[in-house]
Amino acid sequence: MADAGMGVGGHKTRRRSGRQKRKTDEPEKRVRGSGVERLRQAADRKLARNSEKLADVLLENALKGELGDTKVLVHLAEDKAPPKPRERKPSGPTIMDLAKKWAAEPEWVEPEVGDVWTGDGWKRVSTGQLVNRWGEVENGGQ
Repeated sequence: MADAGMGVGGHKTRRRSGRQKRKTDEPEKRVRGSGVERLRQAADRKLARNSEKLADVLLENALKGELGDTKVLVHLAEDKAPPKPRERKPSGPTIMDLAKKWAAEPEWVEPEVGDVWTGDGWKRVSTGQLVNRWGEVENGGQ
């Protein structure tokens, strides 16, 4: 007869209990964000949940004559105006600004047939005058 702990081929088998091996050196889970900011938010949530109890404790201590708690209670109870929201300035010209600027410019005048571009404007072949893009004579008719 085969022994109770023997497997196929005469090798001993291991019996595993239902428990798994515990990892003692698990890596820490990485969290995002600033630790200080996370702490501030957690403290804010705790204060919100327990604000009534904290106010009662401050009041009891103030009635007992604790000057520090009295100052804190009075400071918290003062009516302070909420901060005004900052107005955001546009980062660049708006479409309306550009539209107004373009509307204020003089209208483009097409050069006449035969005019030559000189780099500074159009030179009219018929008169020899230098004309800018708005049809204005620039150098008095050379």
